[in-house]
Amino acid sequence: MSAYGATRALAKAALDKKSERIRKGLAVVDSKAPLSEVARRWRTTALIASDRRQSTKELYAARCWLHIELGILAEIPLSRMTAGDIEEWIVEARRHGISPSSLRTDYTVLRAVLDTAVRDGLVAKNLAEHVDRPGVPRTEALHLAPAQVGALLDKVATSRHALPILLAAVTGMRRGEVLG
Repeated sequence: MSAYGATRALAKAALDKKSERIRKGLAVVDSKAPLSEVARRWRTTALIASDRRQSTKELYAARCWLHIELGILAEIPLSRMTAGDIEEWIVEARRHGISPSSLRTDYTVLRAVLDTAVRDGLVAKNLAEHVDRPGVPRTEALHLAPAQVGALLDKVATSRHALPILLAAVTGMRRGEVLG
């Protein structure tokens, strides 16, 4: 094993860093492969081999191809990627109107790609772990006031939908529970 540095002390520090990574079971040096290449490999192997549902695999594959393999992080080598690059990617996605839930999915995919890169020894750590997961704003469900419920029940009293509506109003059941 060898290491280089402008001075003897820097070369020794680089060699010590490599030795420490080996002791920890990490990659000696991070891969120079661009993220797009690593993401494509994840999409065509690890994702397919995973036990995720087929619909999830299809969603993740599409998001990976469009927003990671072709996104602003695509050509950055793993060895030079920083948490700041990932934060910039999130900011750009928001600027381009990516919905919060889609951005959260994209982040999940990126984190899975980088987890696989760590597992495969391409990088020592997953930088996405150091970036907060994008949030999705919570919205309160719409509901009717008691007077509105009464008016609705009066209007549908002779309809075949009266009983399911009454059941939902009285019990608070969700639509699927009432229909079940």
